[in-house]
Amino acid sequence: MKILLIEPLGDGGIAHYTFNLANSLAAEKCKVFLFTTFLYELGNRIHHFECSQSMFRLAFKIIYKFPFLAKEYGISNIIRKFLKIIEYPINVLEIIRYAKKGRIFIVHVQSINEIELFLVLALRCTGFHLILTVHNVFPRHGHLLFYHKYLYRFMYHLCHHIIVHTQSGKKQLVRLFLVDEDKISVIPHGNYDFFLPSSKESVKSAREKLGLRVSDKVVLFFGAIRPNKGLETLLLAISLLKKHDDSIKLLIAGEPCENFDRYSNIINRENLDNTVLAKLEYIRIDDVALYFSASDLVALPYHEVTGSGVLQIAYAFGKPVVATNLEGFRESVVDGKNGYLVPDHDPLSLAKSIQQILSDDHIRKQMGYFSHNLSQSIYSWQNIAKATKSIYEKVEV
Repeated sequence: MKILLIEPLGDGGIAHYTFNLANSLAAEKCKVFLFTTFLYELGNRIHHFECSQSMFRLAFKIIYKFPFLAKEYGISNIIRKFLKIIEYPINVLEIIRYAKKGRIFIVHVQSINEIELFLVLALRCTGFHLILTVHNVFPRHGHLLFYHKYLYRFMYHLCHHIIVHTQSGKKQLVRLFLVDEDKISVIPHGNYDFFLPSSKESVKSAREKLGLRVSDKVVLFFGAIRPNKGLETLLLAISLLKKHDDSIKLLIAGEPCENFDRYSNIINRENLDNTVLAKLEYIRIDDVALYFSASDLVALPYHEVTGSGVLQIAYAFGKPVVATNLEGFRESVVDGKNGYLVPDHDPLSLAKSIQQILSDDHIRKQMGYFSHNLSQSIYSWQNIAKATKSIYEKVEV
């Protein structure tokens, strides 16, 4: 069975997911081809699939020449997206030619945003069997605009099958976009064990590298910083905790996809300058372990979520989590077993749950073990690859 996976970002969570899926499908005797970006961050990692790094060559060369265009918000973001949109039709033609040449008939697209409609339409018109993974039901993690329902409804109608990571995501696809339930399969997000280093780094070593003390109680907020991630709620919770415990530290590691000033203002207002350590840039794969090794727990105070790659990294490193009591998290976090679920926009409840974990070493360790066990069982890539392959087999008939 030949499968073409299309992943148009080249770095970040969806790229990591696709890499693991491709390797796992190859282990299930699929012949896998990946079509991704010119600057693919995983290109040097051992993989068992054919990879074409062809998308956005021109755009990335321009961005490389003018680094300010890499910023994820403001005018830089608009210019970068414009460059990619111009080049996108060429990429679509390259994808079709690549698939035809390799006699590949099943194409699995990793959904990003509405621009994928052009790709889906072109592939459908040229006779391919289309699978689409919807990683985020809400475009750009925000509110649906007036045209989104119609545009996405049309795109989903064109696909032969859709994969989503949670039952809540499936319900939203049915309710918001009128997708036939039988056309949607729920397959969990796979684990991120591939972030684990070959030799485990000690907490002491990781904290020394980051300028933290071994005695600190470290809460990690990891990943792209967007309005839906709830960082403002976490900062207010940390402010409450700091009043009673000076050893509390918040480690923020991730690239802002919005102006960070709104968070800087909270940090200054709440006198958190010595409490918050922020690394405001994209965290490369080889550096991920440093931040998780240094942390005691991972906070995910999101306001909206379909599935979370950060949650899977936390599980891989055996970390307890505190997350918002959203339907997407209720399917993945076992409240009281590997962390706590708290109400949205509630700094006090968030602070209390963080304190419960940080104040009891036994609870923290037991929750960490539970997280790691989830990573190795429910979220194993072998299970996910088999479930995905079964969808390909149905579509191919």
